[in-house]
Amino acid sequence: MTRTFALALVVVLPSLAAAAPPQKLAICPPHDSSLGAAGARIDAALAEAAQALPGFTIANLTNGKLTGPRRGDARLETQPAARALAFGKELAAARAIAVEATPLGDGLVVYLQALEVPSGRAVGSTTISFSGGATRAPGDREVVRAALMRILDPVRYTGHLQVRLDVQGAEVQIDGHPAQAGLVELPVGTHALRVTHPAYHDFLRFLDVEFDKTLPVDVNMAAYPLAEGEMTERHRRGLPVAHKKVPWWRTWWALSLAGVALTGVTVGVVWLARPWLDHGDSSSGYSPIPQP
Repeated sequence: MTRTFALALVVVLPSLAAAAPPQKLAICPPHDSSLGAAGARIDAALAEAAQALPGFTIANLTNGKLTGPRRGDARLETQPAARALAFGKELAAARAIAVEATPLGDGLVVYLQALEVPSGRAVGSTTISFSGGATRAPGDREVVRAALMRILDPVRYTGHLQVRLDVQGAEVQIDGHPAQAGLVELPVGTHALRVTHPAYHDFLRFLDVEFDKTLPVDVNMAAYPLAEGEMTERHRRGLPVAHKKVPWWRTWWALSLAGVALTGVTVGVVWLARPWLDHGDSSSGYSPIPQP
């Protein structure tokens, strides 16, 4: 009975988690009217990015646009976090996002803070920058979506490495931990990729993984085999060494037979080429030169 119940939990719980309803999210846009067109750019980027967030539904999204809180306590106008929390409670949201924007040169710096509405606890924050001021850019949506995912659900703030090997038997390590070749999911940031093989030089790269993107990495080891001296040094240090299979025609017995055969052929050729000399009387008398 206990085993059956445990098996039922293993099967049912993941499906229940997958079927969990999305959380209500309130995004409180900046209230600073002096931002003008730049504020409209931020609002549009937030609205487009929020619609692509998995696991959340936007409580203040109407016809593709974000609505802000009604005018209320004037003290909240200078406290973005308190203003966002009050707005989240008004909408019965589970999370709220406070947004602050500051012009900087010809661009914008936007500060995002995620808040847990029932407790008022801050759960994450980040800063993004927009160049061009009020001018919208094609990458606005993806930049804001990555920032929202980073502060709302850090576990899912990931990207991928596509590790492609050109030799068999290679060992892959990422940040010092064993890994598999192929598609690897990793947190956003810089990671160390190391690939080793007993017969080839190590492959080491530091790679930057971006949110929701796949970075292909071709590990080319076949072009960099270890020299004989390097393999000897590996053996001396107790490191794994791959012993390459020697072709039959380079084995000791094949070379020995070839040497014997070559010696026999050489002796035979010399014997056949030796002139047959006549060993008859080849003596000759000495005759002095006659005197005049």
